Amino acid sequence: MPNLQDELKLRWNYMFAALAGGGDVPPAQRLRVEGMMEAAALLEVASNEQLVQAMGECYKVAFGRSIAEDFGEDSFW
Repeated sequence: MPNLQDELKLRWNYMFAALAGGGDVPPAQRLRVEGMMEAAALLEVASNEQLVQAMGECYKVAFGRSIAEDFGEDSFW
């Protein structure tokens, strides 16, 4: 059974691959992932910084550039 961080990485990879391929991700799916991130932070599974870093790594795999390059340094938290 995957843990919360593993599940988040799977969902980020799916979402970013879909977006990088020109597809779309339903808002409900995005909101569920955001809620999972908040739960991980509240349960101290990972810090906000760790979550953003892990998400950024998934983004970079899909898009070949960082979130900061696309949206600026202060894009998250």
